[in-house]
Amino acid sequence: MAQRQESGCLPCTNCFVTVPQDKYYAVENFGKFDHMLNPGLSFAGFDLCGCCVSFRSITSRVDQLVVDVHTKTKDNVFVTAKVAVQQ
Repeated sequence: MAQRQESGCLPCTNCFVTVPQDKYYAVENFGKFDHMLNPGLSFAGFDLCGCCVSFRSITSRVDQLVVDVHTKTKDNVFVTAKVAVQQ
């Protein structure tokens, strides 16, 4: 799951933030984790010029990776299998 740096919905401040339905935001105060925000409009805390409070978004979607795996069995037969990994 990739994290992205996000910003608030008001210019020059990160007090209020709208979190999309498929994400959660981790709130950081001066670089230290404070709490999580659920989807919707949320109050993150008091901020001065957008420098005190920052956000990192975490997606709640399921990613699927399909990989072809080549292997050799004990009787010297090469087998190709498709493996799907969800994270």
